Amino acid sequence: MRHGSLRRFSTVAFALAGLLGLASPARATAILTFSTGTAPAGGTVTITGANAVGANIPINLLSVTGAPANNGAYDLSGPAVGGDPNGAASLSFDTAAGTISIFGDVFALGILVPETLLSGTILGTTVTPGAATNLVISTGTDEKSANLLLALGLNPAQPFQFLDVEISLANLAATPGCVPLSNCGPVVSSLLSNVSVRQPFSLLLVGAGLMVFAVTMRMRGRRG
Repeated sequence: MRHGSLRRFSTVAFALAGLLGLASPARATAILTFSTGTAPAGGTVTITGANAVGANIPINLLSVTGAPANNGAYDLSGPAVGGDPNGAASLSFDTAAGTISIFGDVFALGILVPETLLSGTILGTTVTPGAATNLVISTGTDEKSANLLLALGLNPAQPFQFLDVEISLANLAATPGCVPLSNCGPVVSSLLSNVSVRQPFSLLLVGAGLMVFAVTMRMRGRRG
């Protein structure tokens, strides 16, 4: 009986080891970068104190690396003024509210109607004022369109976190439509790069530990 229990324990242990090996994140990390591309300066950013609000900022290019499928560069279209007649996707954010989003379509990946490609939460921001003002979103998390992630061979629920977010403005003097007494101007370049977050498997580790503990206690009980 004792040898049979040991054999069963060994079987369970090897099975758990194999399961944990499969669960460990071995595949490459996907990086998605949204940027100005060929779009001209556009949209507006209004900076008031430590807060900034951006609206209708053109995002014309999506670059994908490390995804299971369809890595490459893609033209984005949408409601913002872009570098071609189809326009560009639109970036909007509000650092006080902690929100950020990109709305548009990706024809080459089968997304033919504009939708929210990215929706996220801003956790940290740095503003460097000057002749050319730079806005850097230092930390944050986001989710992508399920259609976009499926086209890239990713889990539609895959979470992401910001890797590098930089927005540059110039000529912050009076700009039509800007709020008086605030730094306001068009965006000359934008870069929003984020990386997929590896899915935690700590729950699996806990479950594995409980299973081994249960088998051990059962063996001890039989010996007693």
